[in-house]
Amino acid sequence: DCARECEACFDHCVMLTSQGKKEHVRTLKTCVDCGDICALAAKAIGRNGALAPQICDGCAKACDACAAECEKHDDPMMKRCAEACKACAKACREMI
Repeated sequence: DCARECEACFDHCVMLTSQGKKEHVRTLKTCVDCGDICALAAKAIGRNGALAPQICDGCAKACDACAAECEKHDDPMMKRCAEACKACAKACREMI
């Protein structure tokens, strides 16, 4: 869910920056990185990978950073992304 929300938020931020709202550049970069890390974590967990705990730790930290970045903006899409990131960070920490 988090990877999907991050991808949608990335696309939303691309649109905003194309409209000249350059304050969203950092958010779009954070979202795309976080989405990739979440996807990797899901794959590692699914195959019971040897490095799954380390990947989940990194995923939780990435989600914390992405949520913090998205919360800087008063935007419904970014709010959904931040909430998904918080839930993912919690789930990753529980798996560790």
